Amino acid sequence: MADEQKRHILDTATRLFVAHGYKGLSMREIATATGLSKAGLYHHFKTKEELFIAVLEENIDIVAALVEAAHRDHTTLRDQLTAILTGIFTLPPERRAIIRLASQEMAALQPDTRQRFMAHYQAHFIQRLDALMQAAIQRGEVRPLPSRMLTWFFLGMAYPFFYPAHQNDLLDPVQTAEMMVDVFLNGVLARP
Repeated sequence: MADEQKRHILDTATRLFVAHGYKGLSMREIATATGLSKAGLYHHFKTKEELFIAVLEENIDIVAALVEAAHRDHTTLRDQLTAILTGIFTLPPERRAIIRLASQEMAALQPDTRQRFMAHYQAHFIQRLDALMQAAIQRGEVRPLPSRMLTWFFLGMAYPFFYPAHQNDLLDPVQTAEMMVDVFLNGVLARP
């Protein structure tokens, strides 16, 4: 029962943090939305910051699992990136939005909490994506450019689709992922 209750809290908090942001939400509002008393909520999470970090880390871990699966199941960068984006684009909009929310709300957190989360974000997401870029460079699949820059360029293309407001701009998730990866790898110039 406790695990089900914690799962319900995390799902509800995810939706509420995306809708209202970190500062725009109180533990009382989260408790009300979950059907718990404040004491019941505090039994699982001692502070709003602890709950917020739990939501962020859970969602980063979901995306990290997509990166790991793409690395394990595909051998080319094109296929790996397409699999990652397809996985992200098929997540519910509030799950995609958490990735964006993580960067927008960092200033509201305590410095030590922010630092711990950023280390988690880097280790479980950015560095894993960067490793895919490095491997593709070593295989001669892409030009020998700085892999971290390639990682940020790629994410820069994807981040707008992490906003729930852009949900209607997404084509079919697979089609959007394939188009984005093609533009990332081949550019937009017409070829003769």
